[in-house]
Amino acid sequence: MKTHTKSSVNPARFAGTGVFFVVLTSLIVTASARGGAEKIDAKNFEILGISLASSTIEEVKHILGPASERTSTNPGNTVMCYAAPGNGRTILEFENWTDPTEFRLFHGSTEEVALCALSPKISDSLSTASGLKLGMSQRQVVTILGRPPKRHGNRVLYESPRLRPLTFEERKRANETYPVPKTVEVYEKIDIDFRRSAVVRIDAVRSES
Repeated sequence: MKTHTKSSVNPARFAGTGVFFVVLTSLIVTASARGGAEKIDAKNFEILGISLASSTIEEVKHILGPASERTSTNPGNTVMCYAAPGNGRTILEFENWTDPTEFRLFHGSTEEVALCALSPKISDSLSTASGLKLGMSQRQVVTILGRPPKRHGNRVLYESPRLRPLTFEERKRANETYPVPKTVEVYEKIDIDFRRSAVVRIDAVRSES
């Protein structure tokens, strides 16, 4: 069973306002009634056939090519990134702890691009399996993800911490540990930044522990 650390997120930064406060309250009541948070579609955590919490670092390199890993600001993690050739400055960055648990899609500075391996698979048109991509409008994001439960200025946050039962294979491996776990903690997050009503950064996290 894979275990991953959770990315640090400060939910206090995303206090709902106006209509979003009403939406947030509604979602909290719904989640409480069901005994957990709303699950985010797995397609939002897949990009170029790479799925967070299931694909490996070697699989990322097989799809996008070799890339150097550097130390992350998150202790114990590494970061590797790929940039679009030419002047586009689109960057796809992976945060790794054993395996990739987070990816960030954004337009970087010249200095940030210089730290990345170039890949023809990275471009402005790159999207997640669900269709999220840079340049989308807020309306298009809501069509894919629903109304954001948390919003602060030009940022929206979708978050889903929950428990899931172990799979058959995980139960077999878990029998070798003590105490034997009965559930897996799943943490999912989609964090999106807008500028002039268009998406300029997508940050997706999916970890299991």
